[in-house]
Amino acid sequence: MVTVDRDRCNGCGECVAVCPHAALSLEGNSPRAVLTAAERCMECGACGLNCPEAAITGNFGVACFACMTQQALSGKQSSRCACAC
Repeated sequence: MVTVDRDRCNGCGECVAVCPHAALSLEGNSPRAVLTAAERCMECGACGLNCPEAAITGNFGVACFACMTQQALSGKQSSRCACAC
């Protein structure tokens, strides 16, 4: 699961801009990143890699890898994002 440290987040919105599944948004009077759609998050790591404050952590790559493995085993392909999940 992706975690946002709201004390470190500066509200720049880079994570929101790079999330291929629109799982993050900026909220609040002093906008900070929030994981608003956890069900869409594939933990690809784009948000964490692009956060200038290192405010986003997670087990990046695991969910995408699991998704790609399931697709390979089922023979089905998807083009929803760069990781093919």
